[in-house]
Amino acid sequence: MKKLLTICFVLLLAVSLGAQQRTGNLFGKVVDTEGTPLPGVTVTITSQFFAPMTAVTSAEGTFRFLSLPPGRDYYVKLELTGFKTVIQTGIVIEVGANVNMTFTMEPGGIEEEVTVTAITPVVDTKKTSVGANVTQEVLQGLPTARDPWVILQMAPSVIVDRENVGGAESGQQSNYVARGANTYNNNVWAMDGMVITDPAAIGASPSYYDFDAFEEMQISVGGNDVSVQTGGIALNMVTRRGSNRVTLGGRFYLTDEKFQAKNTEKVAAIKAVENPNNASNLFQGVNIIRNNKDYGFNLGFPIIKDKAWAWFSYGIQDIKTRTVYGTPDDTLLENYVGKINVQPIQSNRLEIFYHSGGKKKWGRSASSSLPDGYYQSGRYYFGSPILKIQDEQMIGNNLFLSFKFGYSDAGFSLTPMMDLDFNDVPRWDVTAQRWYGSEWRYYVERPVYQYNFMAQYFNDNLFGASHEFKFGVDYAQRKQYVESVYSGNMYYNYNYRATDTAWDVTGDGVPDAMNVIYPTDYAQRIKYFSFWRGYYRDQRVNAIGVYFSDTITFNRFTVILGLRYDYQLPYLAPFTLEAMNGGPAWQKIAGADVQAALDNLLPGLEIPKRYHYYYDPATNSISNQKFNWSVISPRIGFTWDVMGDGKTLLKVNLAQYGDFMGTGWADWASPSGTGGWMDFWWDDANKNNMIEFTELYWLWRRTPPAGTSFYSRYNVFNASGTFIGDWADAAGYYWDGYDPNNPQNFGEPYTSTRKGVQSSRTREAMLTLEREILPNFAVQLVGTYRRYDKMNWSLKYWLNSDGTRRYPDSSATYFADRGTPAPSYYNSTSGQTFIPDTKEAPNHHWYTATAAYNAYSPYSERQLRPNYYMDYLGVDLIWNKRLANKWMLNGSFSWQWQAQQYGEGSYLDPTTIWAFDGKPQSAYIGGASGKINQYTYTRWMFKIAGLYQLPFDINVSGTFNMREGWVLTEYFTLTDYRIPATDSRSNTIYMDYFGTDRLPIFYNLNLRVEKMLRLGNTGRIYIMLDVFNALNKMIENRRYMKNWGTVRVYGDDLGNIDWTRTTFSPNATYNALNEVLNPRVARLGVRFEF
Repeated sequence: MKKLLTICFVLLLAVSLGAQQRTGNLFGKVVDTEGTPLPGVTVTITSQFFAPMTAVTSAEGTFRFLSLPPGRDYYVKLELTGFKTVIQTGIVIEVGANVNMTFTMEPGGIEEEVTVTAITPVVDTKKTSVGANVTQEVLQGLPTARDPWVILQMAPSVIVDRENVGGAESGQQSNYVARGANTYNNNVWAMDGMVITDPAAIGASPSYYDFDAFEEMQISVGGNDVSVQTGGIALNMVTRRGSNRVTLGGRFYLTDEKFQAKNTEKVAAIKAVENPNNASNLFQGVNIIRNNKDYGFNLGFPIIKDKAWAWFSYGIQDIKTRTVYGTPDDTLLENYVGKINVQPIQSNRLEIFYHSGGKKKWGRSASSSLPDGYYQSGRYYFGSPILKIQDEQMIGNNLFLSFKFGYSDAGFSLTPMMDLDFNDVPRWDVTAQRWYGSEWRYYVERPVYQYNFMAQYFNDNLFGASHEFKFGVDYAQRKQYVESVYSGNMYYNYNYRATDTAWDVTGDGVPDAMNVIYPTDYAQRIKYFSFWRGYYRDQRVNAIGVYFSDTITFNRFTVILGLRYDYQLPYLAPFTLEAMNGGPAWQKIAGADVQAALDNLLPGLEIPKRYHYYYDPATNSISNQKFNWSVISPRIGFTWDVMGDGKTLLKVNLAQYGDFMGTGWADWASPSGTGGWMDFWWDDANKNNMIEFTELYWLWRRTPPAGTSFYSRYNVFNASGTFIGDWADAAGYYWDGYDPNNPQNFGEPYTSTRKGVQSSRTREAMLTLEREILPNFAVQLVGTYRRYDKMNWSLKYWLNSDGTRRYPDSSATYFADRGTPAPSYYNSTSGQTFIPDTKEAPNHHWYTATAAYNAYSPYSERQLRPNYYMDYLGVDLIWNKRLANKWMLNGSFSWQWQAQQYGEGSYLDPTTIWAFDGKPQSAYIGGASGKINQYTYTRWMFKIAGLYQLPFDINVSGTFNMREGWVLTEYFTLTDYRIPATDSRSNTIYMDYFGTDRLPIFYNLNLRVEKMLRLGNTGRIYIMLDVFNALNKMIENRRYMKNWGTVRVYGDDLGNIDWTRTTFSPNATYNALNEVLNPRVARLGVRFEF
């Protein structure tokens, strides 16, 4: 009774994503030579990882051993009076695998032994998921950059946003998607079966890792079972553990600039075409590995043989590279890993795991606008912690219980390299398109507490079938405290270009160019100053998940029925907001009087604990129901052993998934009046870079007084510092987000959430044909359809006189038809042609927002986006040859189509819908260390990796991947001053359908040759040479989009375009090359294990 109460108590606890596996299972059936099941057989399994365990076969002749660590040296002994003893050796257990084996016993004396080497099946009748099991041989035997992201890139249908050539991209996370997802938010990271996904940067890893600490990795891209909450890519990294044998291992890998091809002439030739004037924000060169070192050691040993074991590792990755802009990008990764396993009795196993990953990075996210990038460091001296304590109990042969506690914290900080003390003034140089002085800083704490209980019950003969019941309860507390701020919570723009516009000095109601306002010194005088309440938050999410499944096996069929329920509740804990903080940056830009005046206009705030509540349209009021995600996810799987030999399987999987709620959703509870900001035109007449009251201006935007015009300027302060600005006219243009008449006041959020808004939904149908064509070699053909829907969007709204809400739509009331763009744009006076051919654009009307839509309102409402969804259809051919008979081979070919669908009511502005409706959609990901984001969608991809063991203990291996190039888009901004000033005058005009234009086909080959030296029975030393980008191809990886820039047209007396006045501000990065594949580079390595 006491034990039952304990279990019930644990059920009240709850992790967000449930039981990722860190082990495999062995299911067996024992028969005689006639195929008759044999009950009462004593089955003993032996491994170096634990004390021998025994089971007795049931009336149906079945037995099972659950939660077995991955390994290749298991052996099973079967004993029964009247039959010869059977021993099968070399049974392979992989992470997440269910090994189903049939053992035959011959009549004879029990003292007679029959020993055979097992052939472990490579197909699994109890699973319908699709992905990859990455074994130790793959992790250590192939030429890779030795991080989880390059391993993910090898999995079927996975798209990774960058190419890590020999470690040139190591020390930073890649983004990745699969199967039509346009975001990585639902990807899952797990370590030793515990979910460690970053609670705020959802879909991302909370740490970096010692690659040699991994035993195996399990990657799932679809068909996830009921223990997994989302439909994203699930990666489970299983670390090594101690055994009854003392083990010692280590490695040293070296990559140096001297080992890398310079490609000097090739780079110079590309630069001559792409960047002849050596502009700082255009192509500068390639990533260069200056010197990368990867070294460490590991030690495993029995504390008490057959009772307790320990394993520890220490690893360093010292990464020194140069970005595409030639700036240093240095990273130091330091990892400590420890694991203790205890088996006090045969049926109980305890595991304590700790991982600490430290990262220091110099030059993160360098770009043309911030060439030096950021300095990154963690919160903890030894790095971000990951802790797991897990206890497993087997009760009899049919009940398995697992209890788990986990803690992790992914906290870190980013500070601009050019201002490590974070006390300078951020300045944006408009002409150079880059930052000077200072910029943005990010500080975050991300602790997560997790609790998990799972029970499995087996019944081999219930209603004529075998049943495996699984029940789990998860609970997580996700937290994030964040400060995302610019130095002083402000910045200013300066050094404008001559054709940029500011205010009207000619009286025509149109902003004039800078060189018209001040012909000689506009670059020094005209600035644009902004300050605001910085982003400070303390976000929390409490998440509970409950799941149940029944795996039913009868004859040659297996049916998997599952149901999952998830409840996720976000809220804000108390926090403090700052705006003008009087810090060192402010001392450099404004005197005490100006600081005090600005602080009086926009002061800081103290925010108490807050929940977000649904808006109920039936009552037109905020309800008392807290905003949450409450999601039911059914899962159905079916497998059919077509030939009855366990080698040909037909599988069907139907699943529905919800989303992982990150801490950012707590921001929906942010009260109104807290996110205030103010902007000013700053005419620095004395050019001293110090703000004075009479230098700050606003422009008339709505109701200019008599004698003035639209866009004419006026003083915001008088000479004594009294504020004299027009709040109503400037609302939404020069201030917003708070009540200026009561700046310390705050209330309900300006953005409400309509009842019914929940997690988005992913529905999936998969059909798989799987065949073991040779021992240790299986092939899968997988067809997948997915639909992503139930997305939400935010709609601006206005309050009617009776308090009801008025929403915009795509009608002419809110978005006026402006006709069709011209086939080309030019200036007839100068003879310049700005855009020679606007392609598809003239065949489609363009629109801009009307005065009705532009009417000021601070309010918006989140609603389900009607009639909008995304489709995915894909086919994967997957092959996997386990290492045996001196070779291994795995790979895939994927074909896929994904599109977005806009139905009635799913958009407001119709301008660009023609270019996207029914056309491909893509994730837009990939920016870091000087790299820009790309639309990472490819219709096909081919991946292959293999190893062959030659004579004399020489191994050769390689990887090759090939895909279609990323998508490019082409567009320009059209500003038409014939449109009334009360309406929006600009919009983005796309020139072709999305997916029309692409980068070239990409491919990359990596090779390894390795010599193994044997020392005794167990000692091995591996000496290796890796060559990355062996073909030394400089294939285009990234280009800026074909953004032509901004065309401005004016009207003549008849309202037609006056082609003599047309102006154009070209975009300096139009279709500019950003990156080519890094040059060929070699790596030397030595690895040993004893």
